[in-house]
Amino acid sequence: MQIPKTDQINIWKWVHALDSFEHADYALIAIIKNDAKDIKMFKNILTAFFVNYAKPFGNNRGIGSLDTDIISKEFIPYHKEILDYRHKFFAHSDLNAVSIKDNEFIDNMQIIIEDGRLNWQLRHYFPTTDQFNKYQYLLDKLITKCNYHINKLNTKYLSNIDWPDGKYHLNIRDESNLTFSKLEQKPI
Repeated sequence: MQIPKTDQINIWKWVHALDSFEHADYALIAIIKNDAKDIKMFKNILTAFFVNYAKPFGNNRGIGSLDTDIISKEFIPYHKEILDYRHKFFAHSDLNAVSIKDNEFIDNMQIIIEDGRLNWQLRHYFPTTDQFNKYQYLLDKLITKCNYHINKLNTKYLSNIDWPDGKYHLNIRDESNLTFSKLEQKPI
C-alpha cells in the first residue's frame, strides 16, 4: 500500500505528537500525585513535562512542527508560557530570561548555609496548582486532537487492510520502497 508522502509525514507527526503529549501528561500526573521523592526528582519530572510538551512544536527536521492553530485561543497564553519556560530554563539556561516577579528571576543563584557549610543552588521554579490544572486541561485537549487525526488517517488508509499480526515499519525516507514493511522478529 502506498500512502502519499504528505500523509506519511502527517501520520508520523501526529503519532510523534501523541507520544510526546502522553509523556508530558504522565510527568504532570506524577507531579500532581507528588510522586517526586525530593527536589531533584521533582525538577527532573518537571523538566520532562516541559521538554516533552514542546517537542511537537519544535524544529522537527524533515517532518515539520505542529501548528499552534490546534490550540484553543483561551489556552494560547499557557502554551506560550510552557514553551518559554522550556526554551529559557528547562532545556537551556538563559540568564534573567524568565521573570516570576519584578526583578526576581527563576534562574537566580542562592547560597544555602547549613551547619557552617556553604552550598550553591539554583532557584527552582514551581508552577502553581492553577497552572498545573490549566496545563493538564490543555494536554487532555491536545491528546484528544492527536487521536482524532490519527484515527482519521487510519480510516483513510488502513481500515481495509488484512495484514497478519506483527509489527510494521512506516517508511517515509525511501520513496522507492513500499510504504509499510513487516519487521522481522530477531531471536533474543
